[in-house]
Amino acid sequence: MSKVAELRSTRGPARSPEPPDDLGEVEKAAWRAIALEFAITDAGGLALLTDYARSLHLARRCAEQIELDGLQPKPGKAHPLLKVMHDARSSARAALKALNLDLEPLRDGVGRPASGR
Repeated sequence: MSKVAELRSTRGPARSPEPPDDLGEVEKAAWRAIALEFAITDAGGLALLTDYARSLHLARRCAEQIELDGLQPKPGKAHPLLKVMHDARSSARAALKALNLDLEPLRDGVGRPASGR
């Protein structure tokens, strides 16, 4: 299935979109949580959410490799993946910013949330 078809929103009853298969379990969980909490179902939102999760996945993989190799695998030289990790984290932040997730999550009812009494 093409990426465009994978992201295309459907008409009719809302269904929960699924994260891409190439993500790690941690990133899939983050993808699902954000998509559910903010009701992201449109193609543009799903594309940005996927960019966010893939950037997180890359940053995590870089961090894991850096942890194994050390910050300076060669004396006097910083690990080459440090820049990749930094750029991936910057991309993740940019995707979140583009999603405008600083808004209040959607709620079922109007007004203040009910107390838990």
